[in-house]
Amino acid sequence: MMRYMGGWLFRRWGWLSPELNKPVCFVILNFYLRLQNNQRDILWMSYHECLPTRVFLKKRDLCASDICPRDGCGASETVNHLFWSCFYVKEVRERLNPFCQELFGVRFITWEIMMHGLYSLNKITIRALWLFLACLKEVLWDVRNVLFLKKKKSQNKDVFVNS
Repeated sequence: MMRYMGGWLFRRWGWLSPELNKPVCFVILNFYLRLQNNQRDILWMSYHECLPTRVFLKKRDLCASDICPRDGCGASETVNHLFWSCFYVKEVRERLNPFCQELFGVRFITWEIMMHGLYSLNKITIRALWLFLACLKEVLWDVRNVLFLKKKKSQNKDVFVNS
């Protein structure tokens, strides 16, 4: 899908061009358009590190503690911790690695793949991996919100009760 923009973009940002009547073409990535709005929001806010994690809320005096709600974790809950370094997320990644190897050809989910979707694959595989990671981040965020709103702590054995 393409979107065309006229000369207002050049005038707005101070770019001078003698042919302002010709449209400028910007490509919007198709896999980004296929995400649901809440998935887009989570991806955008995680990339810009403005998800309302406990550290984010503590800075604004909206939360009493910035500690991760998982039992035995004890680390500050930042975006990086929420999607990468928490032992709960490590357990999820370890269980998903064989699935990712089979489906996408990715042996391990690295930090670059998880946080930014960076990996050199063909376009179809990248699109599928990006959609998969968007769903994974949405689930991790929803589980965290359930714990936060119910003011509960989860144990590691509760991670995969139904699997």
